[in-house]
Amino acid sequence: MARVVAFLALALGLGTAQLLVAQEVESRPDALFVSGRVDAFDTGGNGGGGGLEWLHPVAERGAFDLGAFAFSYLDTRWSYGKLGGYYFVWKELTLLTGEANVGAGVEAHGDFIYQIYKLGLSQALIDKRLYVSAEDEYFRVARVEENLLNVGVNAYPIRTLSARVNYHFSTAGNVDSHWLVGRLDWSVGRLTLIGGVAFGRATPERFDIITNSRRAVRTKEVFGGVSVPIGAHELTIVIDAVRQSTVERIGALFSWKIPF
Repeated sequence: MARVVAFLALALGLGTAQLLVAQEVESRPDALFVSGRVDAFDTGGNGGGGGLEWLHPVAERGAFDLGAFAFSYLDTRWSYGKLGGYYFVWKELTLLTGEANVGAGVEAHGDFIYQIYKLGLSQALIDKRLYVSAEDEYFRVARVEENLLNVGVNAYPIRTLSARVNYHFSTAGNVDSHWLVGRLDWSVGRLTLIGGVAFGRATPERFDIITNSRRAVRTKEVFGGVSVPIGAHELTIVIDAVRQSTVERIGALFSWKIPF
């Protein structure tokens, strides 16, 4: 069984955007992810949303996933659909991933576009021990538009522990974002503990806070959670705290994995 990251589009922030639910995905069976999110802001407003995502294996070397999500925060509402997947292009050592998230929303200043596209490649340097990855991302939400590169290292010093470091930086667009993410996943018995930090400069739109500006601001994030198997199902809960120069937020997210 290969180590594959199941990318959930529903995420809290920088540290969890791509690494929220790191699962070892078998070629069978199919899985349905039911997820939800609640946010509280220092301004007094609350937000939240949820969605469904279906992961369907294809043959022995790949899978695709379909999802639909909707969110709201004060007078801002948006929704989008997701199409993604992964494919092992060489044995179980080279992994190609991609996804498209397309939707739209409405806020006080009018309608806005929601588009995020990603294409990535992961390569095992030492099978089941050390991986490197690179991903290109196009991000267009409201007035923010940028292209980013994400480079990372994922190490498994022991079977029950994984350590990841990812660096994201803008290569084009109307903002200059860059941030570093570190994360640990530790299996303790049947539980998996999740924790990490992220810091750098990012736009509020990265945290689903739609603004009328195009500016990356100083950002810090701390997150932690647990993944619990319940029979054949799996429940993941993540809490995070985000501080930007313009806003502070505490969020909670759950994901329920239902194999079928």
